[in-house]
Amino acid sequence: MMSDKKENCGLFGIFGDPQAVEKTYLGLHSLQHRGQESAGIASSNGELIKCYKGTGTVRRVFRSGSGILEKLANPIAIGHVRYSTTGSSKAINSQPLLSEYSRGQVAIAHNGNLINASLLRDEYEAYGSIFKSTSDTEIITHLLAKPSHIAKPDPLGHVLTHLQGAFSLLFLFADRIEAARDPYGIRPLSLGQIRNPGPSTQGPVYVVASESCAFDAIGAEFIREIEPGEIVTLDS
Repeated sequence: MMSDKKENCGLFGIFGDPQAVEKTYLGLHSLQHRGQESAGIASSNGELIKCYKGTGTVRRVFRSGSGILEKLANPIAIGHVRYSTTGSSKAINSQPLLSEYSRGQVAIAHNGNLINASLLRDEYEAYGSIFKSTSDTEIITHLLAKPSHIAKPDPLGHVLTHLQGAFSLLFLFADRIEAARDPYGIRPLSLGQIRNPGPSTQGPVYVVASESCAFDAIGAEFIREIEPGEIVTLDS
């Protein structure tokens, strides 16, 4: 049953499909009820991440005839529709949030609310970090970029232990997608699969989304829920 609380946001990600961006658009359209304030898609060709986002509905941001989806076309993509819980409804807070640090580019899409974000932000600003948005999601990029975190055997897993609250997260690195869920499983995140994506694709295509209705929109099958505290990697 859908909650009346408007604190959702919708996430969608797909790896290894030549039509990944188009299918992300369709997936976000199916998740539009989870947020109408902004929409965005980030995509990668395996080496470089591109991102486009804006305020308004999916249809408004990626308006027909604009050529935006064609410019983003790549085989790896994540998308986001937003309803703000932390941070104002400004274009700067639209997601995915694309950043670059010592390990390269990363785009982050977040559904949830980090209750310790302001404490972490104060700590990082005290050491000279500069924030561009008011969204609690941006603190995650600063955690990822911290040299002592990068040096850990599992940097992403280590970073997530610093987060308190509810979150489902999609990380788009140049060559992979990482899908993560908080230890209590408060926010939903599901794994799906397109078994026969087409002749130009080798093997099955894997998909992640906030709700399985997004799988239906692109002909994918639901596999399972991503477990609380689990990180799932989609790569070659």
